[in-house]
Amino acid sequence: MVENPANYFKEYRVRSGFTNQSAAKEYLASKDIFTAIDYDYSNNLNCRICEIVEKLNSVFPSATRRDNLETFSKFFVFTPFDVLKRAGQLPEQSHARAEG
Repeated sequence: MVENPANYFKEYRVRSGFTNQSAAKEYLASKDIFTAIDYDYSNNLNCRICEIVEKLNSVFPSATRRDNLETFSKFFVFTPFDVLKRAGQLPEQSHARAEG
């Protein structure tokens, strides 16, 4: 018997910790992370990627889960970002917040 795709995605969403589809979409789109000065915004997005990887890892069958997500995130998220940043491949944000 083939499982209903809607039920499959609902179970996946619930197991990932989201109570509704809208909350899951908003979280994955990172619309709640706002631009900050310099590289803060990019760092927040990188952290969100790591959170998403953790959530995905938590719903994988135990045989396919990664044990050390900190090392995984460092190697595949933060190190490539730092390499691009040091090489000048990422433009800095040219606007600053108004102080007042």
